[in-house]
Amino acid sequence: MEPLIGELMLYTGDRAPQGWEVADGRELDIAANMPLFSIIGPRFGGDGRKTFALPDLRDAAPAAGTLWCIAVEGHYPVF
Repeated sequence: MEPLIGELMLYTGDRAPQGWEVADGRELDIAANMPLFSIIGPRFGGDGRKTFALPDLRDAAPAAGTLWCIAVEGHYPVF
């Protein structure tokens, strides 16, 4: 089952699986990530014109060796 773009998951591993990014506050290019930007916008940082930031959940992982990841590929949510 494909995730919804913007969905968060807790993952055990040292890197995000394909179609996901680690929710580490990193800035991404809007043009290369328009579906995700259209959902989360610049609420977590970035300039809102060329860049936006992922949420930074590094301190929210409940156990060592786990990562919060955000889906950058998948189904676009319908509201």
